[in-house]
Amino acid sequence: MHVFEVGEKVTKWTGKSTRDGNGFKLWYSGAPKSINGVGIIMTDRLKDFVVHVERHGDRLMLVRLVIHEETINVISAYAPQSGRSEGEKKSFWDSLDELVRSCPDDQRLVLGGDLNGHIGVQSDGYPGVHGGLGFGRRNEEGRMILEFATAHDLVIANSFFRKRKSQLITFQRGRNETQIDYFLVRKETSGLVKIARRATKTEKAVRPRILWKNLMGEAAETFRSTTSARFSLEIQNVEHMDADQLWTHLVKGMRETAKAVLGETRGTSSQRKGGRESWWISEEVQTKVATKLSCFKELIKSKQNGTNEDWSLARQRYYEAKKEAKKIVAIAKERAYEELYKKLDSKEGKNDIFRIAKARERKRMDLGDVIYIKDESGRSIVKVEDIRKRWEEYFANLFNRRESGRSEGGIDHGIHSDICCDDDDTPRISQEEVRLALKKMGRSKQQVQTKFLSRDGDAWEMWG
Repeated sequence: MHVFEVGEKVTKWTGKSTRDGNGFKLWYSGAPKSINGVGIIMTDRLKDFVVHVERHGDRLMLVRLVIHEETINVISAYAPQSGRSEGEKKSFWDSLDELVRSCPDDQRLVLGGDLNGHIGVQSDGYPGVHGGLGFGRRNEEGRMILEFATAHDLVIANSFFRKRKSQLITFQRGRNETQIDYFLVRKETSGLVKIARRATKTEKAVRPRILWKNLMGEAAETFRSTTSARFSLEIQNVEHMDADQLWTHLVKGMRETAKAVLGETRGTSSQRKGGRESWWISEEVQTKVATKLSCFKELIKSKQNGTNEDWSLARQRYYEAKKEAKKIVAIAKERAYEELYKKLDSKEGKNDIFRIAKARERKRMDLGDVIYIKDESGRSIVKVEDIRKRWEEYFANLFNRRESGRSEGGIDHGIHSDICCDDDDTPRISQEEVRLALKKMGRSKQQVQTKFLSRDGDAWEMWG
């Protein structure tokens, strides 16, 4: 089973770009001088499956993934608020209708976002679309959501799970509590949607990783000698193994040796799996941050069990520890960046500048290394057999195509009488094409003499 770790969000960031960091990647789109914006965020293990990104203004965007020969379309939408004009609402729903229709029926579809409507508690008149577990009273915008879902054979996944009132509310201001955020999926795939629950600390834990970066110098020699000695003793007992069993045995032995020689990381939370900006953290910073955390725990404990005086003293200690930690962090960052800038200004740091620039550019790219191709209609091909067939058709057309009437350089051979042709009627290079090519040569080119044989065998020369 593939866990789909993706989310839609409303953002006020302007422009069309991406942000990558802390184990996630965000695609967003927002118009300048506007309060609207949409985005789609994914975990690191899903971002490399993205093959297509579409942005439609500041209210709609689509991200297409291909996972295990299956295409998944994720749409993020931000509908106009109830106070907006009817024309703006109609334009939004027409654009969303066109975007959904562009997703083939045999591909999965996940549509989510702030649709600014109330679908109500009951399914009244919309069985199969509304699960009967909604919230609040239905309004006109909610009816439009239900009509849209019916037209495209979608279901509102939120309404099919029984949850507490606090879990149904997605917008709250004062005493007003509403549900305006929804997820819509195709009916045939609605059974795959599962209710989300909060992960425990054990589930968040990440398995320790081998510190392969330590494989250098003396550690590398120790690893090599230890591995060689270990397998020289075990090689006598592997004669009965086939190739797969032998490979598994060797990999297991090398990993065990690497853990003992190189060491491994401690298990940590999934939030830190992508790596925080920790290269500037020193022991002093860690001590101050730990003190701040300890003071915060004391503050919470005194608020629950202590007197007002205890809580006041704990709060004062926490504020002082927090102020001191911020000061030490700022000093450590400044010192680390000064050393980095000095290194980049040196002759040896030029390569690091290009490396940093390339890394930042890659983070802003919508797509990474795309491993799928598209057919003539622009649809992603996901099956190995179809990909092979498409390549065969492409190269067959590429090598067997015969140009008629016009060459690649844009010269109409029908009006030039000096074109030389082979016996198979394939046009050759003309004098006019040679003149154009010579004119495009750089000034550093010295005297050029080109000889051609015309069809009747007479030679002609051109000097440039």
